Amino acid sequence: MAVMHPARQLIGRFLATGLLAAHLLVIAMAMSPALHHWLHGDADESDHHCAVTAMIDGQLDRPDIQCVQIERPLVVLEIRDASPPAQPLPAFAHASPGGRAPPVG
Repeated sequence: MAVMHPARQLIGRFLATGLLAAHLLVIAMAMSPALHHWLHGDADESDHHCAVTAMIDGQLDRPDIQCVQIERPLVVLEIRDASPPAQPLPAFAHASPGGRAPPVG
């Protein structure tokens, strides 16, 4: 896999961010005539044409959104406990008081 140069990656991110911001601004202006009029003084005239009026008139290509229904899951996950089962302590472990051992030596 090729590694992209950092400057080229930065330019790509800047371009993608700018295009997304411009598209969202056009959508916002299409929804708000006051915002569109604030940007263009002649926005309410009949011969005014811009990206906002093209979007309002439906002249921009956009993908059709379709609902997708998944009939069955593609992947079945089975969750297992990774720890081994607990072993009961032998009976003599409880018989002596804790912290006491036979003398050494």
